[in-house]
Amino acid sequence: MSVALEQSPPVTVGQQTLEYVDNFLYLGSYIPRTGDAEVDTRARLGKAASVFQRLRQIWNSQTINTSTKLHLYKSTVMPAAIYAADT
Repeated sequence: MSVALEQSPPVTVGQQTLEYVDNFLYLGSYIPRTGDAEVDTRARLGKAASVFQRLRQIWNSQTINTSTKLHLYKSTVMPAAIYAADT
C-alpha cells in the first residue's frame, strides 16, 4: 500500500500483480491510503461502544455501587477505545 500517492506503479510478485486497497486492518488499527485517521477513530469508538453495550446489565444494576461501575468502565471500555493509539 502506498500512502497519499495518486498513481502508484504496479507491484508484481512472481507472476502476480498485487492489488491496491484504500485501507487495511493491521494489528487492530485501520491504516488508510490517504493517511487520515478518521476511519481508525470511528472503528475504535465502535469497539468501545460495543463493550459498553455488553455491560448494560451492570450499568442498570441497583446492587452494584458506582465506584465498581467506574472501575469496570476504566478497565474495559477505555482500553477498547485507546488500544494502540499513538495520541
